[in-house]
Amino acid sequence: MPTTGCYAPLVVSRRRILAASAFPALLGAGCGGGAKTLATVEAPTAGETAATSVPTVAPSPTPPPRPRGGIARLQSRRSLSFDTFDADLSGDASTVEVLGRTHSRLIDYTGFDAERFGPALASRWELPDPLTALFHIDPAARWHDRPPGNGDPVTPTDVAVSLSRTVGLSLSEPQPAARRAHDWRSVASVAVGPLASDTVRVSLLRPDPHIYHTLAGRFAFIQLPAAPELLARSPLEAASVVGSGPFVLRGQEDGELVFGAHSGGHAPPLLDGLRLAPAGDVVQRFLAGLEHRVVVEDRRDVAAIRAGAGSEAVRAPVLFDTPIMSTFYVGASPWNDPRLLEALHLAMDRVELATRLFGDPERGAASIFMLPPASGLSLGLNEPALQAFDGPVGLDARWRAARERWEAAGGAALGPITIDFPSIFDPRYAASAVVPALLNEALGVDQFRPAVLSYTTISRKAAEGEYGNGTAAFWFGWGPQFNDPAAARVLYETYHSAGPTARSLGFANDEVDSALQQLMLSARPDERAAPARQALSAIAANGFGGVIPWLVEVHDAFRWPLLTPGGPDGWWNQHLDVLAAVDSTSPRYRA
Repeated sequence: MPTTGCYAPLVVSRRRILAASAFPALLGAGCGGGAKTLATVEAPTAGETAATSVPTVAPSPTPPPRPRGGIARLQSRRSLSFDTFDADLSGDASTVEVLGRTHSRLIDYTGFDAERFGPALASRWELPDPLTALFHIDPAARWHDRPPGNGDPVTPTDVAVSLSRTVGLSLSEPQPAARRAHDWRSVASVAVGPLASDTVRVSLLRPDPHIYHTLAGRFAFIQLPAAPELLARSPLEAASVVGSGPFVLRGQEDGELVFGAHSGGHAPPLLDGLRLAPAGDVVQRFLAGLEHRVVVEDRRDVAAIRAGAGSEAVRAPVLFDTPIMSTFYVGASPWNDPRLLEALHLAMDRVELATRLFGDPERGAASIFMLPPASGLSLGLNEPALQAFDGPVGLDARWRAARERWEAAGGAALGPITIDFPSIFDPRYAASAVVPALLNEALGVDQFRPAVLSYTTISRKAAEGEYGNGTAAFWFGWGPQFNDPAAARVLYETYHSAGPTARSLGFANDEVDSALQQLMLSARPDERAAPARQALSAIAANGFGGVIPWLVEVHDAFRWPLLTPGGPDGWWNQHLDVLAAVDSTSPRYRA
């Protein structure tokens, strides 16, 4: 990863319209035949209780019953190669393609458009005081019916042992960055009770308004106490994957992972099973009916599917889970002059950049801050104080403003400016040709030069402050994957002077620190708007904190109507497959 910090998705700015369609504010509100529903609830604050019977959104009309049975055929967006299925040791997002279906978390995100959670192993939960969270384990929860789970109930002791190991590892051993080990460091202990035998008590060292985000995190799976030993002996065997989730990993067939239904647990799926194919030839497999749903990255493949499927296939935009971005060391010249970074921000007009990189402006969503898309804090971009930093509308106007800032800050005197491109990123879009040419044209100069390096080299240079600190250089490419929908935590980690990213970039600002400190202590989303706006204004006025997100790629999901997804697309949504359904009577159905 090219920086030492932690990032999350970008807010789509007022000049873009993709966020609402890419992340609709919905979850499948129900399903026929008595299947368990993932009700949407807000995280409670101290003294409040959350349960599936407490709705926080207006009720919607009851949808028609979804069919039961059948096999869904899906395609992973990643290669299906794994290091381990131990949920506490892997930081590989590919692993979540398995564990996200075979294992359960204590609670789950019901979508990624707001801070809403639904039951998983916990049927309800409450915060009796700021340092205690109580979770009532669903008595219907069962481990998979294979050794050593044997269909036994998931007990509060099982959950406490699993979470205690997760917390312990976060403190004692180096963890992959994607695991966000630091999120667990507010947890003092995990134990059973004390008031009820079905209860798990999470005790905190300090008030943590974001503990629900931690417990619903990408890798926050609950494992059998015996799982670590079993997986140490047989780390990649299907029989070693024993969870309590809606699906059981049966094995591999014809290059695909095969899952069966776990119908005896707390969340029985509608499907009889599913097959998961690795990333590959999406066009032919989809048109042949070998996949019921695919996500397409190449616009040429989009055209081929539209030509072959006509209007029958359902198409929807999907945001890629990794931003395209740059960072700058702003603790010294040259990038400590905010006008230079404002000039680059304006010169790299996101519509023009997406057009040149992807051949289609609609295949890129943009922002000026590192924020989750469609979150409540994204409303900050509508504030007049922030609109000025987004710059004028229209390419000519933005380029004029960019040149004014570049010239006023003495940009031409910097001489040649090197832009480093990761070697695994550049061939895909010819970015090393596109980006320097765009900047030279926009700023009316001949200064920007490309270099193609390994990600390892770029990561080292970023960590050591070499993109600045007296050197006229920066990098351009994919940043870390999105791993946290919590906007407050992302802002703090990226821009607070005590956070890993700000430290590595030499950024410190008292106003930003004060606002972000208040933001992190705000327990409710509606309390976070004011400190967020204050922080974002100060960040934008100070060279964007040395972090400029450029684009998030917008890919295309195609599905045959016979498949009804379990919920909206998100950064990890495998747990929502519990509500997925297929119409096995469709002529296109293929098990």
